[in-house]
Amino acid sequence: MYFVFMVNVFRVLVLSNENKKKYNTIQFYFTLA
Repeated sequence: MYFVFMVNVFRVLVLSNENKKKYNTIQFYFTLA
């Protein structure tokens, strides 16, 4: 599960210009984790 999380983070970093809100959401969940 953690691996999938990291893959999602990497994908968002690559597409950060198109997914600013999604990146912020993932950071929020990372803070909870």
